[in-house]
Amino acid sequence: MEEHILQAALAGLIHDVGKILQRAEEQPNDKHAEYTRQFVDLLPQKYRGMCRASEYHHNPGSDDAASLPLTWQVALGDKLSAGERADERPTKDGNNFPMQMVPIFDRINHPIIIEENNGGHYLPLKPLQLSKDHVFPEGTALQKTQQHLFYENLKAELIKIGVIDQDDSETYIETLLSAFREYAWSVPSGFYYNLPDISLYDHSRMTAALAVCLADWPIEKTKSIHESIVRKWLSDKEPEKNKLQARDAENLKIPCALLVGGDLSGLQKFLYTLASSGAARTLRGRSFYLQLLTEAVLRLVLRRVGIPATNVVYSGGGHFFLLAPISSETALKNVRKEITGILTQAHGTDLTLSLAWATVPAEGFSVSTFPGYWGEMQSELSKAKMTPFSILEDDLYDMVFKVNETGGNRENVCSICGNESESVHKDADDENLRICSLCHSFEKELGAKLPVSNQVVLGFGEPVALPSSGFTALNILSAFGMEVRFSDGSREIDFNKAQEIQVERACVWEMDDLTSKKVNVVGVPCWRTKHYTVNQIPYEKGIPVTFDKLQEKAEGIHRLGVLRMDVDNLGTLFKSGLRDKKGHPLGSLSRLSTLSFSLSLFFEGWVGKICSTYKDRIYAVYAGGDDLFLIAPWSDVPGLALSIVDDFRAYTGNNPNLHISGGMAFIHGKYPIYQAAEDAGEAESQAKSYDGKNAFSFLGKAYSWDQFMELDVIHKTIRNLVKTKDDDSLAGPQALIGLLRELGDQAEAARKIKGKPVYGPWIWRGEYTLTRMIERERKNRPELADALEKLKADLHKDLHMKIEDYAAAARWAQLEIRNNHQED
Repeated sequence: MEEHILQAALAGLIHDVGKILQRAEEQPNDKHAEYTRQFVDLLPQKYRGMCRASEYHHNPGSDDAASLPLTWQVALGDKLSAGERADERPTKDGNNFPMQMVPIFDRINHPIIIEENNGGHYLPLKPLQLSKDHVFPEGTALQKTQQHLFYENLKAELIKIGVIDQDDSETYIETLLSAFREYAWSVPSGFYYNLPDISLYDHSRMTAALAVCLADWPIEKTKSIHESIVRKWLSDKEPEKNKLQARDAENLKIPCALLVGGDLSGLQKFLYTLASSGAARTLRGRSFYLQLLTEAVLRLVLRRVGIPATNVVYSGGGHFFLLAPISSETALKNVRKEITGILTQAHGTDLTLSLAWATVPAEGFSVSTFPGYWGEMQSELSKAKMTPFSILEDDLYDMVFKVNETGGNRENVCSICGNESESVHKDADDENLRICSLCHSFEKELGAKLPVSNQVVLGFGEPVALPSSGFTALNILSAFGMEVRFSDGSREIDFNKAQEIQVERACVWEMDDLTSKKVNVVGVPCWRTKHYTVNQIPYEKGIPVTFDKLQEKAEGIHRLGVLRMDVDNLGTLFKSGLRDKKGHPLGSLSRLSTLSFSLSLFFEGWVGKICSTYKDRIYAVYAGGDDLFLIAPWSDVPGLALSIVDDFRAYTGNNPNLHISGGMAFIHGKYPIYQAAEDAGEAESQAKSYDGKNAFSFLGKAYSWDQFMELDVIHKTIRNLVKTKDDDSLAGPQALIGLLRELGDQAEAARKIKGKPVYGPWIWRGEYTLTRMIERERKNRPELADALEKLKADLHKDLHMKIEDYAAAARWAQLEIRNNHQED
């Protein structure tokens, strides 16, 4: 990577680091830019010169900096990243904002923000760690002494990391970027003028990204646009005092960056189109492979375009977004063609890459216009998905579209993926299965190693050619320039030894909050970063539990529940969800980056924390971005779903404008996984069709989450009334379940005819039958009679409206108490 690109990235990344040093003092005696200079003085000597530019980002025209192109690049990058801020002066008394960050979710029309200058919640001033007291918002701000103490600790950590000379500029930038993510993820970028809802981490890296995009510009061009941007924002604020100049309109339309979107399509089909036999063995490995593949593809794009990781806006769930220089269109087209060729060789038509972009002018980074360019990029990405093979070379085009000859050798058909390959062989663990080299690698090279590893080491270098046949998952990743090693920290990883590719530098993904045994990597420069992954898979004697065996852990009837959930209206949230109390848009680049990070932290990190409480009972097929796919004993799924929703509500500050919908498919362990995924998807769609969404589909019907919580309470009441093998149950008459289900069926039939809940004979029949049950039990079992009396009273309150829910709860209870051999 060219040195001036790395200089722009580093200067942009640390331009506001002085805010941390400034806030560490109770009585700061200078501006944050001066504190940035103090930090720069502590860096290794070779980085100090390039970082001097960051000291002048609020005053690039000063005598010491006016002639330095990098100064203007950082200054303009800072303005574009913020999207709204001009250089203002605080009022005499300042304001009452604490030095804590308001969650970005509060900006999504949260009703608690009554006044524009009041935050409803505050993020803890703590390093990134998966615990509620580190990542969940609090209702009140810390005392000032506590705030200063955090900044003192943060200052010490960043200095400790910054002074280490890693002898490789790219690795040094990656190390600082990871440090900002871990320690500044909840530090507000600013709190003097606006509600502090943008993290220093996100603002700093987006400033770095834009500085990189401007790195090849002549100083006169950068300076002129910077001046126009400042005048435009001042004019918008006070048009009578600040007039635009004639050249400003032209300057504001000058393209500054490409907003690039990448999408790996076919992920669901790739994951789920498996035969039921042996599917569980490869499912986790296939899922993690897609995470690795997304990273490998992204890293190859960065390599070919010649930009650092600071330019990645977001990556996860098979998607990535980044900022690239205007001059990189040709490089993007070439790498798109290169990646498409590798994917076609490796996966045929199963996995494809769509890569598209929108050109964003200087004025396009304002809070009122940037969401529109985000939408334009998404629109171009959708168009690209329609023609994924239009850029294939002739030989690969023939491979995709040629008609296969009839017949074939059944011995060469993989029992798991169904593909025909010469690499298919008899499986060593199950002689009834025949497995291809790729599926075998998903199980042995990835799936088996992941659960016993807490660190994954990724080596990056120039790609190597993919073998013509018999290739593995690791071969494919090497074809993108990435080598993968797994570690529990007990042995060092030596890249001096033989390897698939010539590794130039490496990254350690820390899969959880490590406290000891960090792997030692030798042979190449290396950085570390937290990469939370929902790494949950049930094992028995070192072997993944089959779906048949897993369903035996269900309470009552032996079945599995397939759970799919995602955030409602996500596209709308990114396009127009961020607004102030007056309805003015707030969708700056930094805010959208913060929103992406915050959502992924919940799904990629916190969902794993929830799943870990169900040890050896959950297959975490996928969780990331804004959605999840989990498989567990069916009786665990409702509680799991409710836990996720409860925590998501708390995580988002109980914002009623942010919610999740989900659905559960009820399946047998031998049911094909692709059909189970489709069924769960249909259940999720049913929930999203519920009025207002924010719902859950269970056993064929959608409920709001609040209704489902009530249903859960009712079902537990009924279960405890009739269950016979539990010390807490009352062993009441099983006929109660049959009665409630029959009454519910009659009420449902009448409702469908009338179009609304109605009164009918089932109401007084229910009253009569329950009364008789109570009378029979009153003498010998008064405790049971009292419980039945309470059930009757609860039901009586609104019988014609709730009998269907009681029937559904009865069915739920029946499934939990039923012997496995019984059928529903």
